[in-house]
Order: sequence, then structure tokens, then C-alpha cells
Amino acid sequence: MARKPHNFQTRNFSMEPIIAILDQGTTYIEMIHSMSGIPWWGFIPLLTIALRSVITLPLAIIQRKGFQKQNSFRPIINALSPVLKIKLAAKGQESQLARKLNPNKSPIKSETEGLTGDKIMILASKEKFRRQRKDF
Repeated sequence: MARKPHNFQTRNFSMEPIIAILDQGTTYIEMIHSMSGIPWWGFIPLLTIALRSVITLPLAIIQRKGFQKQNSFRPIINALSPVLKIKLAAKGQESQLARKLNPNKSPIKSETEGLTGDKIMILASKEKFRRQRKDF
């Protein structure tokens, strides 16, 4: 019995749109160079400075403003960590006390009953990072 060949899907990737964009950009650069009359050794650094000031500089400014905003919230977020730890510890103690007072409850422990110091640290840090992502 002969095996049937697999019908693999193939993707046809065309470089033509990318090459067309690059050709158009090259044409614009050559046109600007010929209109300016500056030699290539002077035109290339000027073009680099112009493109960086138009494209890279605004992105860097936006990123720096975001970092400044994030740093202004950092003390608030760092202050939340001890509060979250205290709340988690209180909740764990409360559920353990409720279990002792009501032993007829389900034998399966709830999530807050088994809270140890390590679990509280992990949960508090997870909550801290979750709030950082939400705020920033």
C-alpha cells in the first residue's frame, strides 16, 4: 500500500511591498540630496540628525514622561505592600478562628485558612505588581 503524500500548507511571502517601500524611500533621499547640493559625506549626518530629531526624540520624550509618572506613583505602591500583608494575615487568622469555632464545616480548607508567612509575602507581591500594571 503506497503512502499518500501530505498536503502541507505553504505560505507565499512576497517581498515586493517591502522592496517597493525601500525603493521609494531611497528615491526620496536621493531627490533631497540632489536638491540640497550638499556632498554625501555631509548629507548623511544631516539626514541622520533630522530623522532622529523627528522620529526618535519624540518617542524618547514620551517614554521619559511615562517613567516620571511611574516614579511619582512608586511611593504609593510601595506603601501598599505592608498594608496588604496585614490584611492577608488578618483574613487568614479570621478564617482559622472561624474553623475552630465551627468544626462541622467542610473538611476542605479554604484558601485563606492555610496562609503562612511565605504565602502572604507572595500574594502581597503579586497584588503589588498587579496594581502597578493597572496604574501604569
